[in-house]
Amino acid sequence: MSENFEKTRVFKTNDSNKANTNRSLKNGSKRKKNSKKKFKFKMIYILPISIIICGIIFVGYLWAVTRNDGAIYGDRCQGVVAVDTSKIDSVVSRYKSEDGNIKELKVEIICRQMKIDLKVAAGISVTDAEALATNILLSIDSELGYAKASEGDTYSTLFGRINEEQQYEVDFFITNEDDNSASYPSYGTKHPKNQYISFTRNETKDQGLVDQLYNEQSNPTEEVPEDTTPTDEVTEYSGD
Repeated sequence: MSENFEKTRVFKTNDSNKANTNRSLKNGSKRKKNSKKKFKFKMIYILPISIIICGIIFVGYLWAVTRNDGAIYGDRCQGVVAVDTSKIDSVVSRYKSEDGNIKELKVEIICRQMKIDLKVAAGISVTDAEALATNILLSIDSELGYAKASEGDTYSTLFGRINEEQQYEVDFFITNEDDNSASYPSYGTKHPKNQYISFTRNETKDQGLVDQLYNEQSNPTEEVPEDTTPTDEVTEYSGD
C-alpha cells in the first residue's frame, strides 16, 4: 500500500512538473510573440531615414569629386602644371631667416592662383616692400626651374603659358607691422599674359589735406574740407 502511494505521488509530481514546464514554455512563447508584435514600422520613419541616407550619399559624393578640385573649380585647373611646394617652402624659410624686415611671409597655391602674403617691419616704405615681394617671386621662379619662353622675359613659363595653357597668376597682399603706416596695404597682381607686376596702393591725394582734416576735427567749429576721398596709386614692377 505504501509503495503504491509513493508511486502515485511520484507520478502526480511528475505530471505537475510537466504541466508547469508546459505552462512556462507557453508563457515564454507568448511573451516572444508579444515582444515581436510591439515594434511596428510606421510611415513616419521613412522621412528621417531617407534624410540620413541622402546625407551619407551627398557627403560621399562631395569627397569623391572635390579631392581632385573637380566640384569647386570645375575645368579651371585643367592644364596647369604641378609644382614642388617643398621648393617654395625652402625659399620662404630662407627669406624669413635672412631678412629681418620680414615679419610674416606665406605662399599658398589654390588651383591656378599663387597667393603671396607679406608683412614687413615698421618703417619699411611701401616701395621697398613691393620690391621685396617682387624678389621673393623671382626667387621662387628660379628655384622651381622652369624655362623662359624668350631671353627677354622676366619670368618663366610657369607664370606664363605652357602647352598653350595659361599657368599661374600671382596675387600679392602686402601689409606693414605698423597699422597706421601710409600707403599700406598694397595689392599686387602678376597675370600670365604680362611680364610685370601691377601694384595698387592705398594712397591719398594730398597728405597735407589729411593732416589739415585731422587738425580741424579737433576743432569742430572750423569748416571741414569736402574732398578727403582716398585714391589708389598703381605702380608696375618688371623685376629688373
